[in-house]
Amino acid sequence: DCPVRPSTAAIPNGYVVVEGYKYRVACLVEKHEIEQITRPLSLQALLEADSQLLQPKVWSDFADNLEQLGCKVYVYGSYAYQSLTQEAYVRPTSDLDLLLYQQHQHDVPEILQFIQQVQAQSSIRLDGEIQIHPDWHVSFNELIAVFPEMKQQVIVKGIQRVEMLRLEQLFEGKLEYADATTT
Repeated sequence: DCPVRPSTAAIPNGYVVVEGYKYRVACLVEKHEIEQITRPLSLQALLEADSQLLQPKVWSDFADNLEQLGCKVYVYGSYAYQSLTQEAYVRPTSDLDLLLYQQHQHDVPEILQFIQQVQAQSSIRLDGEIQIHPDWHVSFNELIAVFPEMKQQVIVKGIQRVEMLRLEQLFEGKLEYADATTT
């Protein structure tokens, strides 16, 4: 989800890129071409860098509550791009895209409550994923929609594949086949 600037983008023949629109772009990169892998911008760093970008009290409370649980929170998407580049990427309709890495699985219900609280207190829509298992990430909005119905299925995403798993498989450790890698 990166706004494309026509003056700097290499555009294949036949494609038209309109300034002001966002385009989803996939890139194939060879391993040897990767120089560095880093985590996205932390929510705390975003709040410290630009206190005007987000409603300070609501978001600092949210960040503090998650930090107290040992949950690491990272920002990607338009808010991260704007903070890192100082260019105008955030629009009134922009989501705040987050990656959550909880320390303890039993904290997930409380983390979901904090997400719901901040969504109720802010006009900014949250989107993103929470790491439920070392190999699996789940949309926290999808989790909120079905939790705590343990028979419900959610889409889980890993590095090598995507699966549909029941919540009981994620939260009760029934991941016998989920740990197996596929080729």
